[in-house]
Amino acid sequence: MGTGLIEPNIQTNYTALNPGDLINAIRQNSSTKMRAVRVSLVILDFLSIGLAFLLAYNLRFITPTASFFDQTGVNDSAFYSQFVYVLIPLWLILFALFRLYDPTILFGGHQEYMNVFNGCTGGIMMVIVASYLDPTLMVARAWLLLSWGTAVTLVMVERFTMRRIVYTLRRRGHMMAPAYIVGANSEGIAIAEQLMSAPVAGVNIIGFLDDNIRPGEEVLPGLVVHGPTTRAEDLVARFGIERLIVATSGVQRDNLL
Repeated sequence: MGTGLIEPNIQTNYTALNPGDLINAIRQNSSTKMRAVRVSLVILDFLSIGLAFLLAYNLRFITPTASFFDQTGVNDSAFYSQFVYVLIPLWLILFALFRLYDPTILFGGHQEYMNVFNGCTGGIMMVIVASYLDPTLMVARAWLLLSWGTAVTLVMVERFTMRRIVYTLRRRGHMMAPAYIVGANSEGIAIAEQLMSAPVAGVNIIGFLDDNIRPGEEVLPGLVVHGPTTRAEDLVARFGIERLIVATSGVQRDNLL
């Protein structure tokens, strides 16, 4: 997952780090792929929400289950179609506000599912408030309830499926964010070992930054110190590092700040 392909004279010449030697380790640059995943999620959310509204309409007005509901409810299909076309983009905006496209929580499990629940609930509450403020906006309450239930279910299933797909890709070395461990002490080594054993976390450890170990020294098999923390900005820009994971016990307070 990491790399130790650094020239022997790195100890005296930092520029000896060869980007070509690291290309296989950081080829999984996740930025572009994550953008593609986020766009895919927006499209899938659009389809899932639309399908939820459609299923709710059929359950409320068309299928045999319609007999369980009030027959006097508004069932104008043209009205619901126009209403949904306005509603779906608003729901997607709500999803964004609830951080459902935020890479820091995507595919994290519980938090993402809670945000799906809150986003769908917020979308329904928005309709309820709008109908209260505008008495002419007549929407069947059963349709709202069914829309909420089906939307929560479908979006959660969609997110669960995407999570499984992304985890599978990560196990194969894709969509991994190149990262440095700052601090090559016991804590930093433990962090590196934990992340290397869990590829689903999406972190590709490239190496270490440390002020007490000379550059080029191997800390773990295939993982070496690339330089001191004072060169973090330069090394991060040079090798496209996306994350710095700090082992606080291995970094001096002044350098941490």
